[in-house]
Amino acid sequence: MHLYPPLQWRGGGEVPRSSDAGASSGPYSSFMFEVSESKFKSVQWKTTAHLGTMEVSKVVVDTVQGAINVGLLKPEDEIVSVFYTRLERGYPTPTLLRDAALEQADQFLLEDDIYSRGRFGMWKYEVANQDHSFSQGVEAVERILQSAEELTVYHPEIVNTREKKRRRTFNHQEED
Repeated sequence: MHLYPPLQWRGGGEVPRSSDAGASSGPYSSFMFEVSESKFKSVQWKTTAHLGTMEVSKVVVDTVQGAINVGLLKPEDEIVSVFYTRLERGYPTPTLLRDAALEQADQFLLEDDIYSRGRFGMWKYEVANQDHSFSQGVEAVERILQSAEELTVYHPEIVNTREKKRRRTFNHQEED
């Protein structure tokens, strides 16, 4: 038995007809979009729109339209699910004083053997992808076990510019 989600609306804003509003067998794709706002760039997150069977924030509609505009979606693409949340403070904003503040916080935490690593662990957006987060975990373990240097956390300018090469982990197994 297959459980398929029902069609909610089409990318172009078309409300599905009752004949095609039932379950769709796909194929499906998943997208995650992040939208920033500031005093210089407003986002219409308080306004809602009714599309098909969903009531969504206007920022969702604008984001889907943006995905259509750049060719990620087609107006006829079926949208079966949307999750939207707004975070008041979602990402670090790098400033000229960021690294000094992070170094101070890191030293404070390390005094109690707390290794703040991963996606939001060090608040360094330039090394916060999934691969960076995994590397931070591996390097923290290597630091604990062998006093190895943590390149990803402390030297993003190296890890983001070097050619990807195989490396040895603390137990001497090779990895990409």
